[in-house]
Amino acid sequence: MRSGQKELKKLYLISGDEPLLVQEARDAIFIAAKQIGFSEKETVYVDSGFQVDTLTSLLYNASLFGDKKIIDLRNPAAKFDATLTACLQYYLEGTITDRVLIITTEKLTLTQQKSMWLAVIKKYGIFMPIQPIDVNALPKWIMERAKKSGVILSIEMATIIAAGCEGNLLAAQQMIEKLSLLFPHTEINKTQLMSVLADHARFTIFDLSDAITKKNSKKMVRIVSRLQQMGEEPTLILWAICQQLRKHNNKKTLQKAAYVDEIIKGGKPGDTWQALLELCL
Repeated sequence: MRSGQKELKKLYLISGDEPLLVQEARDAIFIAAKQIGFSEKETVYVDSGFQVDTLTSLLYNASLFGDKKIIDLRNPAAKFDATLTACLQYYLEGTITDRVLIITTEKLTLTQQKSMWLAVIKKYGIFMPIQPIDVNALPKWIMERAKKSGVILSIEMATIIAAGCEGNLLAAQQMIEKLSLLFPHTEINKTQLMSVLADHARFTIFDLSDAITKKNSKKMVRIVSRLQQMGEEPTLILWAICQQLRKHNNKKTLQKAAYVDEIIKGGKPGDTWQALLELCL
């Protein structure tokens, strides 16, 4: 180990329900391991066909060229039976130095947090619980991420992104990346932000179709409001709504849709966006 380098632990457990943060934590370990010679990586999934022998083989069988290896064990449900726990304990208590095991799970339940297998991991390895970003802290988080990408966002712009992404960190990060490509080293104004949001509007229309199918009224209200803010064409939204109505052969509501169409065209009195929302509901 060269001076200034931190020695890696033999096992890391990353647990959380935020895919972006989980992936970034995993990538950070990959990068650190690669810097000290871990050139191979094997990914194993704990599913119905998983055998502990597969993991054991990867941990103890030397590779053809004797390379150091990262083992990426994806275990979403955090299923650790006695056999797997024993395998991990034997590995952790052993003298192997050319393997790094990274285990990824969803957020652990209270029962899992008190389990024997977690106690074993905590004793010898590193437990990395990933905390979600509180909704009130999300705009600031977006501002900080944007700054690292060379984009300056005011609290107002960051709040708009947070509302549009509905707490989805991956969606927020994708928005930041797009802004950095289109407007590098720039303080983003509302016109620029709305142009990027509008570029995603057609996908949001299909989200509206999905919300109608699932009868998620709260989400319908949010999506219609967002589409209005982004200046989306009401006719296109009406088309998406009618597609769902036809699937359910809802003739009465289709007649209402014809009336909404007249409102959009100016042939009948009424508020276009309110009429669209009422049609959804």
